Amino acid sequence: MIVLAPSALGGGEPVDVLIRSVPLDPEDPDVTSLGPLRWCGSLELTFDNPEYGELSDIALTAGGTRLYFVADTGHWYTARPTFTTQGRLVGLVDVEVGRLKGPDGRPLTAELENDAEALTQLADGSMLVAFEGKHRILHYPPGERPLAGVPVVFARPPDLDKLPKNQGIEAMVGLADGRLLAFAESEERGELQGFLWKQDHWSAIELRASGAYRPTAVSVLPGGDLLITERRYAPATGVSVRIRRVAHADIKPGARLEGVEIATFLTPLLYDNIEGLAVQATAHGWVRLLLVSDDNRNPDQKTLLLCFLLQE
Repeated sequence: MIVLAPSALGGGEPVDVLIRSVPLDPEDPDVTSLGPLRWCGSLELTFDNPEYGELSDIALTAGGTRLYFVADTGHWYTARPTFTTQGRLVGLVDVEVGRLKGPDGRPLTAELENDAEALTQLADGSMLVAFEGKHRILHYPPGERPLAGVPVVFARPPDLDKLPKNQGIEAMVGLADGRLLAFAESEERGELQGFLWKQDHWSAIELRASGAYRPTAVSVLPGGDLLITERRYAPATGVSVRIRRVAHADIKPGARLEGVEIATFLTPLLYDNIEGLAVQATAHGWVRLLLVSDDNRNPDQKTLLLCFLLQE
C-alpha cells in the first residue's frame, strides 16, 4: 500500500492517492489470464479528496511514459505508471490533477458542461475530449500538459445535439491515417451510432449492437485493428464488461462494424465499471492494455487501473 504526494508541474496540482495492488481474481490469486489477455497487475486508487474520481477515459503519451485521464467532473489527471522489470504494473508517480477549461479559458464547472467522457491524443500531441450533457468535442493544444491548455471547438458530428443527454460520445480514438472515430451510447434501428471524421467531413458508421452492451472506450492496436470495451448493466446481475476486436480494413464510411469478442469480465474477476482503454506496444510483439474504471463516486464501486498483455 503506497501513498504518493508528488510535486506539480505544468499546470496541475499535486494529489495524494492511496494505491493498493489487487489480484485479478479475489477468490483465486493464481488466475493470471482472461482469454488471450495475460494479466500484468491491477491497482485500486483512492483519492484524498471526495471530489476526485469518476475517471471516464485514459490516454498514453506516444512514448508510453505518462498517462492522462479525464473525469465526469471536468477534472483531468496525469501520472507516470511504474512497472517491475518483468512488466508488472505496481504504482503511479508524479500524480497531478487540474480542471479542464473551455474555449473562453474558464474552468468547466457547470454540470451540463463538464461531463468529459472520451479522450484521445493525436499525432501532433494535441488532445481531443468529448463531453456529454452539452454534447461537443474540444481540441486541446500540444504542450507539457495538453489538458491544462485552452481548447478550441472541434467540428461536431451531424445531429449530435439530438442524442439523449446521457447517450453522447462515449468512445473516441484518432487513427494512424489521420481519421477520427467516435461511438455514442445511443442506439438507432438496432445499431449503435458512430461517426468517422476524414478530411474535414463526418460520415456515419455503425457498431452492431448485441446483448445490451454499449461502447465505453476504443483504442487502436499497432497493426491498426480496434479494441472496443463495452459495458452491460442489468439490475439482477450487475455490470459485465467485454472487449471486441474490429479489423482495420472494416473501418469505412457507412460500414456496420461487428468484430469478434476476445474477452469478457464476469464475477468474480476484478473489473467494476470499465470506461477507459489505452494500448502501448512493448517488446517481443506484446501490446500492453491499460483499463480504468469509473467509481461514479459511489462507495460500493472502485477506481481500478488494470493491466493486460495481448500478443499481436
